[in-house]
Amino acid sequence: AGSLLTTSNFVVDGTLSMARSDNVTLAQAVSGSGGVEQAGTGRLLFNGNNKTYAGATTVTRGELATATAEELPDGSAVTVATAARLTLGGNETLRSVAATGAVSLGGNLTASENLVLGGAVSSVGAVTLTGQRIDAVNAGNRFGGAVSVDARDRVTLASGVENGIARDLVLGTVTVAAGGRVDAGLLSLSGATTVNGGTLELVSSAARTALAPDADIANKQALPALPLAYAADAVVQAASSRITVAAGAVLSVATASGASVQLLRPDNSFVGGLSVVTGEANKAWDPNTTSLAFGGSPAANYAVQSRVRINGVTVNIGGQGIVADIVAIRADRLATLGTTATIVARLPFDSTAGTVSSVPALTLELTPASYTISFPFGAPGVDGGLRVNVGSKAYGNRVLPLDAGYVTVLPRNGAKGTTAVLLTGPVVNASGGYRFFFDGAGTQTQIPVFYNGVLPTTPQVENSISATVSVSEGARKERFDEAVRTENVAIRLRAGVIAEVGPAPSATLGTEGLRVPASCAPASGTLLCAPAP
Repeated sequence: AGSLLTTSNFVVDGTLSMARSDNVTLAQAVSGSGGVEQAGTGRLLFNGNNKTYAGATTVTRGELATATAEELPDGSAVTVATAARLTLGGNETLRSVAATGAVSLGGNLTASENLVLGGAVSSVGAVTLTGQRIDAVNAGNRFGGAVSVDARDRVTLASGVENGIARDLVLGTVTVAAGGRVDAGLLSLSGATTVNGGTLELVSSAARTALAPDADIANKQALPALPLAYAADAVVQAASSRITVAAGAVLSVATASGASVQLLRPDNSFVGGLSVVTGEANKAWDPNTTSLAFGGSPAANYAVQSRVRINGVTVNIGGQGIVADIVAIRADRLATLGTTATIVARLPFDSTAGTVSSVPALTLELTPASYTISFPFGAPGVDGGLRVNVGSKAYGNRVLPLDAGYVTVLPRNGAKGTTAVLLTGPVVNASGGYRFFFDGAGTQTQIPVFYNGVLPTTPQVENSISATVSVSEGARKERFDEAVRTENVAIRLRAGVIAEVGPAPSATLGTEGLRVPASCAPASGTLLCAPAP
């Protein structure tokens, strides 16, 4: 106990260890090659940015606090033990931080090496974490504002847990060189997110809640007599945000409970790859019937469906692909990478209800810039089309007996030049198998869609064509057979051969098909058959 000399500075070649149980302020300058240790149970306050010692800063017990910004030496490696606490009064630059105890941030924290914040991290306002590798995943984390990250290696970050539920998190500017993972409840992207390498996972565990149906889906249904409602977004991109994924990198977004995802800034660029999965990737489609009451109306059952909405310049789908009940993508250029990444829209199409009361499971929208690009949505060739799986039982449609998908392409009446959308997916089998429905099929003003190399038709057009072809073929055959009724020509014509050979019987004589000439053993020295024995 007692007070420190207020007129003396410290030159430390070993360790200046403060083992006091009371609160004390160290205002003096501390220099030298050594370090400082807070070893007491009290509080040691650094006041005055005249600390230039080169050694480590260790918090073994109690609390080490700084009064203002940049109080600790820039080159010091800071260690915080489990029972200790580091409280920073403003922006701080250090060599590194290795903490199993709590760290309270009064501003930005920058390290030339790693920031490993294993204890609970808290902040009052927005903060930026900068370092080589950045780890801050303690359940006790409490961030009072947006968290920005600049990691020259990986980042692992969690928002913390309260009452068993993950807290919401706002991400500011995020730059990572080797991917990583961010876990939160509702996850909001408010700044520029740049993934220069590796895979950055953004994982939301926010519960799936329903939005009141707007005018676009007020009369739509997912099943007969079951109106449709969208699940609220759990990963949201703000208007000021932008996402850039470099070549070779991947941004992977997941909502564990099946909530929706919105990444709708037009200047997004997913050159490397984008993956978005709502709920379990291989889970069966579920109408998710939920009793809801909106705007004072009586409670009614709604089919709450997850949706993924994406916008960008270049959108390359990679990783686990896109998996949601309903998917809408707008881009200048859209592609599915590798051999497995697929755009999966699980919502099946009930053709008995028709498009008036249904929504498309997959909506693809071309931008004005798309028309200047050769094959903007998919490329020619067996493996060049966008891999899609819409409303198929392959992804678990076990509720409806139907096996059909409904796709629309925007802009409406947008056909121009040779621009087309090329898709590949489950094989179409009209007789009881998978059906693919494009609502612009057969209309010249709509952007054409080739599915598995074929222009699809609407069910109405397909049925009409089948009936017309059947009638036409029957009439043609009847007229043909009538024209050659006296000579059995039909079989020959269908075989592609009609011939008259010399004085021999007409090739049209008889009812049998083509046959090889009779053969026999030739007689010696003649062209005759040998006599029968």
